[in-house]
Amino acid sequence: GSNFMGGINYAIAGTNVGYIRQKEHSADTYGFEFGTYASAALSTKMTLLGGGNLGIGDTGPDAFLEVLGTTEQLRLTYTDGTVDSRITVNSTGDLTIDGSADGTGSETFTLTGYTTLTFTNTTDLDCTDCIDFDDLVNSLTIDEATDINLSTLALTIDMDSTGDFSIRDGTTDILAFTDSGAITATPTSGQTF
Repeated sequence: GSNFMGGINYAIAGTNVGYIRQKEHSADTYGFEFGTYASAALSTKMTLLGGGNLGIGDTGPDAFLEVLGTTEQLRLTYTDGTVDSRITVNSTGDLTIDGSADGTGSETFTLTGYTTLTFTNTTDLDCTDCIDFDDLVNSLTIDEATDINLSTLALTIDMDSTGDFSIRDGTTDILAFTDSGAITATPTSGQTF
């Protein structure tokens, strides 16, 4: 191919089965390509650009690490073959993190050290027995444009620490549950109980 500056080819019985080669990817920007042989074809599997971007399955990575594929792109493994989480982005940009690979269904997704968790342009947030705000310091706010559909399930709010739970219209409590056990209902215009 063009713009190759040199490299090493690996051959078995006269068949090229791999390579490491230096390439000028753009003017005065040199990187490396790593190729392997699979399904009777030799092709580049990993590219390191001169600026430091690394592409796996991508010959023109746009970030420090870019993984290009149409199926599972990343697997983070604790115990090989049994305990892992699998990360996939589909053709519409949807991100899937599958932590059920070991079949127990008991995995936990934990975010630590974040003060804000923001969902932007989120149509659906689907989960089964999965939301636990044990250490929520301030508040969980769901604005008026968001529907909460529980279908046939119950909503359980267990306040085992100090703090009240309220449903508000703007900043005005409509329904408030306090730790003391008191329930205060204050319907505003248009609300009925």
